[in-house]
Amino acid sequence: MTDPRVALRRARRLLVVPPAAGCDELGPALVRLRVALPRAMVVLLADARAAGRVAAFVDQVVPAGALARFDAPGLSALVERLVAARLDAALVFTAAGETAFELAYLAYLAGIPVRAGFAGEFGGGVLSPAVPPPPAGVIGPGRHLSLLDALDLSATLAPAGAKARPSCDDSAF
Repeated sequence: MTDPRVALRRARRLLVVPPAAGCDELGPALVRLRVALPRAMVVLLADARAAGRVAAFVDQVVPAGALARFDAPGLSALVERLVAARLDAALVFTAAGETAFELAYLAYLAGIPVRAGFAGEFGGGVLSPAVPPPPAGVIGPGRHLSLLDALDLSATLAPAGAKARPSCDDSAF
């Protein structure tokens, strides 16, 4: 079986789940994801209004209204929509004090094989991988970046003035 961190780095279709407070603090993490996984399609699970300033960093926004209302038929439809999207991995971002298990379970029901997020307690295989949370003082964008660091998605932008290395175009394959 492939290491979930390796599978995450190979993901072509990635679901990003923001913390309950919204997407406003996700910008730096989404920029880093774009650098670390330049070919991945990034799907954000949030209402278009909540996506706001980070919409430019994602390829698609999947409405998540059923989550706020715990609308059972709406949740079923959301799972079906995620199944149809054929996602390879999910990153569940949380604020301090929030759990990643509920939304990771939603991803599990949708058949998403890699579901990463912070967990300080055992939750079975719902999070795969479960990442130990950062120290209590790490909040907001720093918390989100620390999740990416723990998952080996810590690519950095090239310094200004650095020449880009030529890349191989595999689009013909």
